[in-house]
Amino acid sequence: EEKARRKKSESQLSEKDNKLVLRGSDLNISIETSIAVKEEVAGTVLVNAKMETSVPDIYAVGDCVESKDFIEPVKCGNYIFLQGPESLLKIDNDWKYDNSIIYCFNDADGKLLATISVGKDDIEKYRNSIFNDKLCPFNDKYLLWSFGRTERNQDSLVKEGGILRFDISKIDFSLPSTEIQYVTPKCIYSLDRKIRSNLLESDGYVYFETWTELGEESDVIFGAVNVETEELLWTNKSSNMMGNGENALYLLNDYDNNLINRLFSFEKYLGCYDSLTGKPIWENHNAAFGSLTYNAGVFYNDGYFYYSTAEVRDPNIMCMDARTGTNIWGFNIPKSGSQFSRPIVIDGKMFFLSWGQGLWVFDAKSGKVIGCDDSICSGWYAKNALYEGNLILFDFHDLRLKNATILAIKP
Repeated sequence: EEKARRKKSESQLSEKDNKLVLRGSDLNISIETSIAVKEEVAGTVLVNAKMETSVPDIYAVGDCVESKDFIEPVKCGNYIFLQGPESLLKIDNDWKYDNSIIYCFNDADGKLLATISVGKDDIEKYRNSIFNDKLCPFNDKYLLWSFGRTERNQDSLVKEGGILRFDISKIDFSLPSTEIQYVTPKCIYSLDRKIRSNLLESDGYVYFETWTELGEESDVIFGAVNVETEELLWTNKSSNMMGNGENALYLLNDYDNNLINRLFSFEKYLGCYDSLTGKPIWENHNAAFGSLTYNAGVFYNDGYFYYSTAEVRDPNIMCMDARTGTNIWGFNIPKSGSQFSRPIVIDGKMFFLSWGQGLWVFDAKSGKVIGCDDSICSGWYAKNALYEGNLILFDFHDLRLKNATILAIKP
């Protein structure tokens, strides 16, 4: 009777109603071997903005996916540039990310001026794609971004990464704004490693950090390249860093605290280097104070860095001494896990808008909690700013909504 009941119940399900949901406390994507789902890196499934995998009707969400849909606009000259929607390309029976579209808007009125593709065919689109979803403006003249690709050469896989330079003067604004035009960027530096972290430009140079993928045994390479002459200023290797931080690099010149020409890396581990030579000053290999693979940036104030981590652990908000790399204090937001916001320090107080648990205020030096307003909360990768002494926040008070409220708070 029970079997008959189940059979009847199952027969009432339509084809679209049949779904197989796999969940567990430990990441396990072994099912992909039987259905040929494309992996982005070892241990993660490649998906697009709709959570679709490379196999029709197979979707993936959560910690098993590697999604690249967190993009942000940048200003270069009188224009605002925004990376277009992501798609998938099939090249030689292998699925690849396509991040080759760039939109150009008028900064004055937000009007779309041009739609640009950085590749004429699928291979060129893949090779020139914006690998880390971060455009880096340079001197109101260029857009810079990193590329990272893996291509098959006979029986072996060849990895390559580097820096592309896009000249915005080559955009044809006489064409209809929605018509795709092709503008090829120039490679100004390449090497046999991928670059995942953000590019950072200063005084004519662009700084980079390569990525060591999971399971690889290779050094991370830091470097600086002259954007105009394409000459390499320096490179330096580190056997202990990972290069897996999306907002990893930070340049600092603070004469009051004797922190001059300092290049910091915030990723799985923490590091400080001489920005003129690349020589290491200190590295902190304690992952309990790092784990900044996904973060919305760090905040510097008077010799100290403040940051949060997307890792689900205690603490998830930290203060670090920029001179030594030592942890000063940490705090774990109650009933919360991952945190993606950037702390901001104003007048000795650190403000932090948490994921789902309100706006917290701390004493910046001691970490002592001053107060909390639980009526507002952060969203995924929500940005913030300090403008004319005001704290500018995006409030996602209802995480089910796709829009947010912009708040200006005077401390």
